[in-house]
Amino acid sequence: MSEVADPAAESLLAGVLPFSAAGVTLCATQVRIDPSGLRARLRADHAACSSEMDVLLVAAPHLEEPGRVRAFLRGWRDALPELISRQDGFPAVEELVCPLVLDDDRLARPAEFRDALLDETGPMATWRAWLWGEASAADEAANARYEEWRAERWPPADEMEFEAGAAVHRARGAFTALQTTLELRLPESLVIFLAFFRDMPEDAAPAWRLLGLQPCGLLSGELVRSPEEPPEFFRVLDGGALRLGLVWDHPQHTPSGVGAIRQGPDGGRWWAGRTLLEAVHSLLPQVPVEEAFSPVEAAMQRRMLTEWLDTLALADHHARSHDEARCLELAPQRWCRASGRAGFGVLAPGDTTAPTDADVVELARRQLQQGEPALALMWGRDQLVTGTATPEVKELLVAAYRALGRHALADRI
Repeated sequence: MSEVADPAAESLLAGVLPFSAAGVTLCATQVRIDPSGLRARLRADHAACSSEMDVLLVAAPHLEEPGRVRAFLRGWRDALPELISRQDGFPAVEELVCPLVLDDDRLARPAEFRDALLDETGPMATWRAWLWGEASAADEAANARYEEWRAERWPPADEMEFEAGAAVHRARGAFTALQTTLELRLPESLVIFLAFFRDMPEDAAPAWRLLGLQPCGLLSGELVRSPEEPPEFFRVLDGGALRLGLVWDHPQHTPSGVGAIRQGPDGGRWWAGRTLLEAVHSLLPQVPVEEAFSPVEAAMQRRMLTEWLDTLALADHHARSHDEARCLELAPQRWCRASGRAGFGVLAPGDTTAPTDADVVELARRQLQQGEPALALMWGRDQLVTGTATPEVKELLVAAYRALGRHALADRI
């Protein structure tokens, strides 16, 4: 079914696609799970025409509920005949999916998801409005108010393109200064984030302050690590309970992405994006404008902050392409990324599993001596971030990092 193997993603879609109804065949290629969620390149073929598009099927937060996701996908399959027939033979892929349905916590069974997908006044209507840019009268009024407010404070959009380019040019000096002081290969996308932050419009800054994230760690040349952070995680933004950091599998390659760590009862670790700008963009809807002294003004400021970020989005996309060519994930070695309690997985050659009745320390030591550091790396990281690592385990973990040439990570233990 897939041109690019991702067993976890393919197992979710097994029995769902390919699918045929009303003369249309729907299939999926390049099925994968990435920081945004479960994605697939869907292709719909009809005798008269066809269409193909990369779409999000399930957003990342919902993947933590695999049973509910499977129920949703079964409900989606049950809804497909009607969804396809409504298109009168024109297979528009983007109107056959609706990840917003999973946002309704009341839905749990396949039949409930099917009915929600077929409800023309429900989430599908919202999804189509977003796809095609349809706006309600209230939205149009809000847009008019924003444009009036914006015109008093900011140059026209075409001038902002020039301002964005100048901001990137100015940020390169700060980027170069950081690169000369750190034993890490910094990503080109960091230049774009520095431009976003350093040249943030004055009228958008209050919205950023409401978000509560402050530059720290790597951005100030400090590589301190908290006990609950794996050595690969280099903190960049700190919001108290929430931290964002770049995740380096190897210091001499560009980072594999941006990780997020949340403390507290609802805590966890997850991939927040491929670049810092992507990660921040995903957080902007969470800016608590209702807590501001003037919620209406705060909403305008948040929108301006989003517009400034969007102005830099193309430059961020180019920087990301540049970085991915230098990322260890795309190196010739066919290594595996194994998950663990430390979060973000660990990229290493070899098997990271151990028999349940094995002496893991002794087994990891023996494998390390044989030139196989994967188990020592994976198991040692988990012990480290949970505070249960003995001096012997830390010694093994340091040796595993050094065996892979990751000396800057070894020095953080």
